[in-house]
Amino acid sequence: MAAVFVSAFLMWRVEYDAPGATITTFRAAMWWAVVTTTTTVGLHTGHGCGSVIATVVMMVGIGLIGTVSGRGCLVVIRQSVPGIEPAEVASVDTEPAAATTADRQALLVDRLDDLAAKQDEIRAVLIELQQPPTSNS
Repeated sequence: MAAVFVSAFLMWRVEYDAPGATITTFRAAMWWAVVTTTTTVGLHTGHGCGSVIATVVMMVGIGLIGTVSGRGCLVVIRQSVPGIEPAEVASVDTEPAAATTADRQALLVDRLDDLAAKQDEIRAVLIELQQPPTSNS
């Protein structure tokens, strides 16, 4: 939210007296900032400095949209894929700092072994599903 206010103020100060400017009030600058942040499409500005501000605001908007989208996808994946728990996903990153390198390696090897076993189970199920049905005649 602060980025919207700051960019609106900066754009208003840069554009308010520029020839042919469309952003002549702070209210218009706020609208420009909101639209540019959320849609990442800025209005044409009559000043070179305005283009720099617009570029920064569009990058902030892309980052914001990407963060919100990524977080939403993570929530959906965690709800729809059985067996994935948030604690499992983050367990390697949240190990105590006092753990030795050997302990961390052992933990990673154990996790890799578990994943390989799950992969073998999935492969067996896929092979089974690809087999043609047997007829009982």
